[in-house]
Amino acid sequence: MSLETRIRSGLRAAAADEPAGQPTDIDEVKAAAAKRVRRDRSLRFATTGIALLTVVLVVANLVAINQEERAPVAPVLAEGETLLATDPVIVQGAPAPEPVFDTDSLGVEQPLTALSDTRRIEAAAALHLQMASDPDVLRITSVGTTTGGDDIVILHLYENSPGDGRRLQTRCVIPSGGCAGELVDDPSIDPTELLQPDPRDGPTHEVGGPGQLTWDVPLNAAVVVLTVNGGSVWQRPIAGVVVFDTVLVDGDRFEGESLDERGNPLTSFAFTARDE
Repeated sequence: MSLETRIRSGLRAAAADEPAGQPTDIDEVKAAAAKRVRRDRSLRFATTGIALLTVVLVVANLVAINQEERAPVAPVLAEGETLLATDPVIVQGAPAPEPVFDTDSLGVEQPLTALSDTRRIEAAAALHLQMASDPDVLRITSVGTTTGGDDIVILHLYENSPGDGRRLQTRCVIPSGGCAGELVDDPSIDPTELLQPDPRDGPTHEVGGPGQLTWDVPLNAAVVVLTVNGGSVWQRPIAGVVVFDTVLVDGDRFEGESLDERGNPLTSFAFTARDE
């Protein structure tokens, strides 16, 4: 409807409202008609605006809800850990407490160098993932690089148990620390939490040439000393793990001891290497 048509319609309506037999000023009639047109237009604009605002608010609310549902859950970090990546979750393991005693008498330090290159971390875990049965990575923890140049990571994953296909949560220290697994439906573990090491377990080691000795120690261990045939080296754990480069041969006597930040003994082991 054109503006002229609306004015004419308004004039007719205004004339119809006037009492019969009374003269009407044409200017007043025109003014009343124009006012009615403006009022009708404002009402339409207001109604349209409210409807549009309602649609915008509904859409915005739906988008916000959708984004909230899709937002990834931030991984829970232990004290001292640093998040390096989220897909998969990769963290830098927490360093051991700083020793407050003199370590000069412990022998030669064999430190783990920090490893934060996510490509190298993923590469270190890749070989085991290729051998795993239907793996689902939960987390990779970077331990560090040994003095011999081996990248060490802790891999947490779900995989199928060999034989019966039941689901396992597995923790592997790579490259040579071995793996431990627990059935997800075992009531002794919580499938929503990462499988934890048992510091009471002995070390994993290789005999017959160059390799690594890996040992899970208490989280309050500040220093671990490894003695092979009377010669000692020491290391500060990362994520509760120590990894020493070794060359053990049959008959070698080797001992390990973890110490707290004041040098008090925590755990220990003593073995004779056997090439089996």
